[in-house]
Amino acid sequence: MSIQRISQIGAALFFLVLISGCASGGGGSADGGGAVGRDSQCRWNPRSCMYDGQYESGESDYAEQEAKRLNQAQTLRLQRHFVK
Repeated sequence: MSIQRISQIGAALFFLVLISGCASGGGGSADGGGAVGRDSQCRWNPRSCMYDGQYESGESDYAEQEAKRLNQAQTLRLQRHFVK
């Protein structure tokens, strides 16, 4: 078998593994749930995704500002989508 043929088979296997990993919906997070599952869970029960623990100093302010930034970005995205 030539080197070119082996590299072609390797590339095909790589993409097969990549596609099957994406299609499975599994995530790489420590809790075993993927972003897809977490997103679906948060959509139906937002309280289940809220953090209950204590924040480090300054982390609460950062989290609030980041939430505002993400909300504004989503608002702009929705406005662009619906107002054409």
